[in-house]
Amino acid sequence: MQPYDMVLQAVSHRIQQLEEEMEIIKLQLDISTKTKLFKSIKNNTTLFLEYNIFTILHKSYCEYYQHMKSTYEPNCSLKRVVLKHISAFQKLQLTSIIEEIFGHQCALQTIHHDLHLLLDNSENQHQNSNVYENLKEDGENENLNRNINEIENIKCNDDEGTVESILKTVSFMFPFNIIIPILNDQNFFEFLLKTSLCFINDEKDYKTCILAIYGKLKIVNNLDKYIIVAIAEILLNFFVLEKLERNNSGTIERFYFCQNADLMISRDIFRDLGIEKSFPQINNHEEAMENNQKDNELIDEFYNLKQYEKFIFSNGLKIKIQTEQFEYLQDDYSLVNRSDEIRFFALEFMKIATKVSISMICNQVWRFIDWMKEILSHDNTPVGADETFSFVVCIVCFSKCPFFPKILKTLEKNCVDEFRSSSQIDYYIAQLRAAADFIMKYEKIGTPEKTYLSPYKIEGVTENDAILLEGFVIYAIPKFEITEDPKEKSILCYTGNKSDVSVVYPFSELDPNNKSIFVDTPLGKVKLLTNMRIKTKLILISNNKAYDESEYDVQLVSNLMVLLPKKIPEPKTTPIDHLLSLYNEYWKCGKDVQKDTFERMKKIQQKLYSKKLISNESITGVINVQTVEAIKSKFQFKNGDFFINAHIYTRILSM
Repeated sequence: MQPYDMVLQAVSHRIQQLEEEMEIIKLQLDISTKTKLFKSIKNNTTLFLEYNIFTILHKSYCEYYQHMKSTYEPNCSLKRVVLKHISAFQKLQLTSIIEEIFGHQCALQTIHHDLHLLLDNSENQHQNSNVYENLKEDGENENLNRNINEIENIKCNDDEGTVESILKTVSFMFPFNIIIPILNDQNFFEFLLKTSLCFINDEKDYKTCILAIYGKLKIVNNLDKYIIVAIAEILLNFFVLEKLERNNSGTIERFYFCQNADLMISRDIFRDLGIEKSFPQINNHEEAMENNQKDNELIDEFYNLKQYEKFIFSNGLKIKIQTEQFEYLQDDYSLVNRSDEIRFFALEFMKIATKVSISMICNQVWRFIDWMKEILSHDNTPVGADETFSFVVCIVCFSKCPFFPKILKTLEKNCVDEFRSSSQIDYYIAQLRAAADFIMKYEKIGTPEKTYLSPYKIEGVTENDAILLEGFVIYAIPKFEITEDPKEKSILCYTGNKSDVSVVYPFSELDPNNKSIFVDTPLGKVKLLTNMRIKTKLILISNNKAYDESEYDVQLVSNLMVLLPKKIPEPKTTPIDHLLSLYNEYWKCGKDVQKDTFERMKKIQQKLYSKKLISNESITGVINVQTVEAIKSKFQFKNGDFFINAHIYTRILSM
């Protein structure tokens, strides 16, 4: 990935996470303040202050994103990207941002007495740039072995506090006054980008990258070493967490998790088990709150939902990115008429998908379980894992967080050893794994026997046989792709979104030579896309549209994928107009751009046929496997890439 693209992608992803978490908090406060869910106002106050901080961060990220987007250059060098970053940074009101966030952090510190004092917002801390000069001399020859020995020997003592309290501190009291000036340093940001770009996505390299960033940060200020490790991980994860999670993503596992969660909810097993009744009655909470009139008045004043309106961004900076989780939050049948506790904690659990790093996901898991224990506890009696297990399973099911399986795998694989060895995080991860396994092993969905579903028409199937399958999208296989089954035209991909609807066709006879893995759905068995070809090599079919209706569009996009000089990052059958304008800009073909793509491809195929490189049947005007293989036999392409630019086109016609 190009460095400029990596920066824009990382920032837009963080904006998306902030927007999702802010929506979650609003829904949570609507529940907890109307029902007096907690016995004190501490948790509600925490949510409200977090919302304020996220508002400031969101606005800042959006402004930065717009600055960077406005100066975008496709093949920009690393050094030039860094200069553009510095320019965008300097257009932000950094001092004002730091001070505004610091005010809310101070409020958090007054209600969470176990937080460390990371910063005092004094002038000499966030305005002194001399300390960052050391970064320029710390260079590429950082002694990683020294860093390894140093952080492997970190042990928490009573003065430093637990890993849990340290990560909670980083979450609430992130030292923006220290880190923002560092990110504004050209040498450090170049080093951070270079480290992230070189990350190869394995456990050893992950630790090496964190150690390298730790080596740059440890010379700045007198921060606790655990805190520096957590900050180093946050900075790295800002750019690579999506890559880590993508590597741990299993489509079939994710599918069964979501389907089984749906099944357990539809069968109402949690209501039958009396789990919701086991929560303390809301009226007991209200009675406790009535004993403190001052707290009641503060809640009424502080959490009136109308006050949120002033945080809506009227300046046009909001970048709304619809995601699977966000769509689920807005409207889902399974949360209707459920207890306030179930709804609140399902929302709290969803936040694991909005965190910027693995350590912050760990912190969210701790918080989720601690808050749940607070609600489950009667008269402050300690609550153990055996007592919370069924509730964890219940909440995980109701959250139906589509990212949970891959996030759990990422925690198990990449959680920093130094945090695991000195904390209970393995214990909490084990609880989540037990809950996930319980859900995954739940009774399978009843599927009509010998009924298979195809995303394209097969012999003997008519339009009248079509049925709609919720939660899936169709990806068409480009015409130049080699497949195990030459008849295969498209494949289903599970998303879990009820708004995603695919047109499929049932059939009963499966080719005995077909070795594909089929999974059960309530309507029949389907073959799922299980690898990571999606975004680069497959074409997304428009929602609620059959593959066969989109055949022409698939042919057109297949041609565009090889005739455009730049790779299409996420090919789709809609919108095509933008791709056609790029094509016209490059090939200067005039008005009928679509026709030109087919005619240009046909000229190529006719020339290849005249040289006896392809058969007459391959002259279709649509790129195909035979055409690709013939061109590859005459031209060399680096790194397995294939494209037909103006130079190659001219050389083919002049053969």
